[in-house]
Amino acid sequence: MRRRSLAWTLVAVWFSALSCRSANRGLARQSDPLVFVGADFSVDAADRRELVALVLQELDVKYLFPEVAAQNRPVLAKRWSDQALQTMTSARQIMQKMNADLLELFEDKHVFLKAARDIPEAMLHEQAAPTPEDLARMATFEENGHFGIARADIMEGGIGYLELDHFPYVNVPGMERAAANGVAAIADTRALIIDLRRNAGGDGDTVTLFMSYLLDDKTLLSESYDRSGKTSSEWTRAEIRGRRYGASRPLFVLTSRRTFSAGEAFAYAVQTLKRGTIIGETTGGGGHYNRFVKVGKHFVLSVAIGTTKSPVTHTNWDGIGVKPDVETSADRALDVALDRARTAVGGQPAIR
Repeated sequence: MRRRSLAWTLVAVWFSALSCRSANRGLARQSDPLVFVGADFSVDAADRRELVALVLQELDVKYLFPEVAAQNRPVLAKRWSDQALQTMTSARQIMQKMNADLLELFEDKHVFLKAARDIPEAMLHEQAAPTPEDLARMATFEENGHFGIARADIMEGGIGYLELDHFPYVNVPGMERAAANGVAAIADTRALIIDLRRNAGGDGDTVTLFMSYLLDDKTLLSESYDRSGKTSSEWTRAEIRGRRYGASRPLFVLTSRRTFSAGEAFAYAVQTLKRGTIIGETTGGGGHYNRFVKVGKHFVLSVAIGTTKSPVTHTNWDGIGVKPDVETSADRALDVALDRARTAVGGQPAIR
């Protein structure tokens, strides 16, 4: 997955950070972008008509698969012209109704409405590159969250543990240094556990950065294409800052049903390249990348504008999720991984 636009990357990281930086670290507390947040507000008839027209228009011109958008348009237009929606004034109810229809017809978790107030205006601007001011704000934000590295530790038995709660924009000042420092903290371990159970996504280029530390040679991770058919290839880096962890030591990746988008891209690359073992739950199933656009006064629309494919499977995890090699509950995934890691390096199973 590549960074298609500043807006896409910022929004992905914004949602990931909101999800993962809750005071309550429990997995069940992770936020859902489809949930209406905050106080309800009223939407009048003119704004409601404008919303429907703009959503249909944006899907027509931007959705990844134009034939799917064309097939769904008359169905959506009919549903959204009926009395049930046309008499709604509650923003919460309107969003819930339209999102239910979008999910049913598109079966794409990157297509949904969100209240515009939930996303800073700057994140909706399509820019060729972030300004220095953008980067400074992002750096401050990411520094407070340790650049998505929630924990880097060495556990009993010499097992490394790296928790990545999101993948920040790779060009934020300090990001590459933080990645190098995080890997350095576990560089001398006998096996490694990477925890993605709270990872709701972020920048695909940062996925590539971390994967570069886990492989010895430059490796093709994925191929991406957009609506026009334009393609690009994502390779790990030949050169990185600091030490590689390398490809020879055991690797275990923890997932949950909350693991999404770029978090899934990481897990899928590890699995398809046979670099490690995925342990936990089937992930959320968001294999496309998106853009947010303003639709009327009160809402923004997430539109899937591109997708990725593995060079190994020639497909991805969209709609089905990344299925773990070892299935267990998210709450038990770490214990299971510790048992397997200690067995792999000749140690004893974890004592519970």
